Amino acid sequence: MGVIGSPGLTNCIGGCGNEFPAGSGCGYGSLSPWIAGIKSGSNMLVSTGGPWPNHYENRHELFPSNAPWDSLYIVQKGDTVDIPFYKNNYTAKSNEDIIGHYNDYSITSVPNHVPMGIDIIQRTYTWTGFEFIVHRLSVVFKNNISDVWLGMFGNMAIGCAGGPGNTEFGWFDEERKLAIYESNDPSAVGPTMIWLIPESGNESTKYTWLDGAGPYSVDSPPDNDADRYLFMSAGNIFHDEIQSTGYGHYLYSVGPFQAQAGDTLHYTISQIYGVHMTGVEKNYQTLKKIVEQNYRTPSPPPRPPLKVSVSSHQVNLNWEIGVDDRNPETYTDSYRMDNEPTPFAGYRVYKSSTGLAGPWTLLAEYDRTDDQWDNNFGLSYSYSDKGLLNNFNYYYTVTSFSKPDTIMNLDSQESSLASNAVIAVPGTAAPKNVGQVIVVPNPYLGDQKYYNLSPPWEGKSIIGDWTEEYRRIQFVNLPNPSTIKIYTLNGKYVSTIEHSIKMINDQSNYGGTSDWNLTSYTGQAVSSGIYLFTVEDNSGSIQNGKFVIIK
Repeated sequence: MGVIGSPGLTNCIGGCGNEFPAGSGCGYGSLSPWIAGIKSGSNMLVSTGGPWPNHYENRHELFPSNAPWDSLYIVQKGDTVDIPFYKNNYTAKSNEDIIGHYNDYSITSVPNHVPMGIDIIQRTYTWTGFEFIVHRLSVVFKNNISDVWLGMFGNMAIGCAGGPGNTEFGWFDEERKLAIYESNDPSAVGPTMIWLIPESGNESTKYTWLDGAGPYSVDSPPDNDADRYLFMSAGNIFHDEIQSTGYGHYLYSVGPFQAQAGDTLHYTISQIYGVHMTGVEKNYQTLKKIVEQNYRTPSPPPRPPLKVSVSSHQVNLNWEIGVDDRNPETYTDSYRMDNEPTPFAGYRVYKSSTGLAGPWTLLAEYDRTDDQWDNNFGLSYSYSDKGLLNNFNYYYTVTSFSKPDTIMNLDSQESSLASNAVIAVPGTAAPKNVGQVIVVPNPYLGDQKYYNLSPPWEGKSIIGDWTEEYRRIQFVNLPNPSTIKIYTLNGKYVSTIEHSIKMINDQSNYGGTSDWNLTSYTGQAVSSGIYLFTVEDNSGSIQNGKFVIIK
């Protein structure tokens, strides 16, 4: 929908605020593109994505089409994918590119909105270890549009959970074309910069920066296209030297450009964060170098080829490099400025008891001994975590990391924790035949908060909510493969679970277990009662049993 960092969107699952640092509860507002132009000689039009609902700027006019492929595409660095709305195969530039497509004409029922006829392809770049995000927008015109202005409207409402809120103040660095916001909230880690870069080569480009001044203040922007166009195309910098309204609303735009039908105009918006102004300034200088290199950046080593096996009360991790595996230790990186021929530095092992998204606790670090960096512990390719509870879920990941680039003033780069994350369930080895299958917990008590156990028996959603679908009963000591069927006490069929675990070198990261979330084959939550089950192994032998659910 062309909205960046808006936590209020009703279809935004998991929270979408610009939070820095991650997990801190400190938010840095929301923003959205504004595209303005004159159609048919005199009609002044503006199309925008918001940026936030239930407010005077609630102008959601940008939407994806209803084509089944019109979705977000997430591409890891080094991968090339076919994206239908992209002309050629797409190759990621950052550690994780997010590519989306939306337009201003697919929804025709938006009040007070006349479509300009534009498609926008947005490529968002995110890097491991960098405290900035880059949004590159390509605006494709279906009609002849004159005097086009490309911009971003935002609310840099800097604030932390429990903090005073609405204490931000901002100004515009005219020489460097940077919008800068700080906060008087002492718990806020640092300021933020917004950097707009026009990429369409128009020498007469003018910048507009409006912040609480002009015929309309950005605390109450106009709600009709003609006034919004005039508001956006003023071509001046309206603001106090230090703007301190306590509401960091701004409009930042560049233009004018002339567009014919079929033309594409490009511009880039970067969000730059950091600890204190010195950290933000350092990150800005790093981003400048990356932009000069056409966003080609040093990369972390490839992730190690993680394999997992379990035994009773133990999880074993192994990342030995196979013949067909990408070897992190031999990778090279032509985009490092120090020309380091062997940038690999070591491996790190992490654990979480919460989920595949972390938070992660560092268990071990193994690094090479022939350089000046890190601890020189020496390399290793295995780790065993012992003393665990059987049949509970544990989460692990192993990363590889590089040496720092001292010329670029770039810290060590680490491969993605999420991309290598695995789940492991310690327990006894799966038997060959049925006969030992049990159900836990039995009885299942619906009023027990199993998600509060440590580690949790039941999970929650990524926004921290628990719902019926997270209930969990586990069948233990299952032969591999086997089929579980569940019935009510009077023989009514409830559900079937096909248990088949992929084995790697005769080992698995599951100890003969399968979970059931207490829903029937129709997707309905089951009620209290006594339930029967059968388990059939590969030889045709069957074991019967029962368990109790009390809600």
